[in-house]
Amino acid sequence: MQEVLKTIKWRLKNALRIGSCVVLCSGCGSLSLSAKEALSAKEALSAKEALSAKEAATPGTGGPALCADGFSRTAFLMGTVLDVTLPFCNHDLAGKMTEEVFAEISRVEAMLSTWKAGSELSRFNASPVGQGFVPSAELRSWMVRLRGFTAGAGDFFSPRLAPLIAAWGLRKGGRVPDAVELKRALEASKEGALEIDGDRWVRRDPLAGIEEGGFGKGLALDLAAALMAQKGAASFRMNFGGQILLKGEAAQVIGISDPFDRERVVLGFEFASGSVSTSGNSEHGLTVSKGKKKLRVGHLLDPRSGRPAEFQGSVTALAPSGLEAEILSKLMILGPEKGIEWANREGKAVLFLGRGRSRSVLVGRASCAFPELKPQAGTSVRVRQVCPKKAG
Repeated sequence: MQEVLKTIKWRLKNALRIGSCVVLCSGCGSLSLSAKEALSAKEALSAKEALSAKEAATPGTGGPALCADGFSRTAFLMGTVLDVTLPFCNHDLAGKMTEEVFAEISRVEAMLSTWKAGSELSRFNASPVGQGFVPSAELRSWMVRLRGFTAGAGDFFSPRLAPLIAAWGLRKGGRVPDAVELKRALEASKEGALEIDGDRWVRRDPLAGIEEGGFGKGLALDLAAALMAQKGAASFRMNFGGQILLKGEAAQVIGISDPFDRERVVLGFEFASGSVSTSGNSEHGLTVSKGKKKLRVGHLLDPRSGRPAEFQGSVTALAPSGLEAEILSKLMILGPEKGIEWANREGKAVLFLGRGRSRSVLVGRASCAFPELKPQAGTSVRVRQVCPKKAG
């Protein structure tokens, strides 16, 4: 519990704007807690720790006018911390809107969470093999949208990885499956094991299931953003466990953390609108035993081989939507060379960041579409932007 509290306090501290920099961390949305742990952790935090200093101030009475500092409120949702900032002088109005955002994301979590047995997705994952499951129209629409983003991403992203996550024991402290078990889990993760097109879904394999961990947070951000836009918010900022979504703001500096020391910001770039997502294996992997050996098992699994990603570092992706940014950050599965090649071919903004030959130096490789990166003072980091060669 002490480690849980330490992690949550760090996130509450860094979910907010620090000077002109929003801090991103590698994989910081991957912490998952039981309901009892989450409740105990939240109760253990004082109101002063749980709320931003902005919220503690006396609400303004300036109506719908915009203020530079605005209003910020923090909540614990989907196993991590969400901070919502609205540039409203009227804090009552902003407070009501953020509560609606929290309620919307809680609703999404109740439908998608595979940690909750009663969620719609969990009920599908537990449905009898060969027996049709009728999903809600909303869940069907989410899967249609997901397929639109993943049509060309099959080499590095799949929502069908529940069998592999179970095989590696990623929710139970970690383990190393033997070759037979891994092969079986990989078979159950292929497209033919699930039919999730149309109005009737069917599991064709008893191990098959959908895992929301690689897309749920980004989807929730998009739905929250749509809700705020519908309510008339032309400008807002959300930080959901390290994934940022901005709308309507002047460009601000986004900071990228050292993938091996998340409290140390090493790079910065300007960003005005859209989403920024960072994935990494370096901090949130698990140390497991294999015979007398101790192995480090990352939480990002390769849908092609069924094994953890080999790249040790982080990948930061920029996209217009939260869902696309979260999916693109899984390009780390391909590694820097192939990942950047894919990003350049598709015109996507992606940065790989890892260690160089010297452990004291960080080396980055950015796709051509990534904005200009500026190393922070006192850091040893070298970044090379890779652009396709022009014909002729």
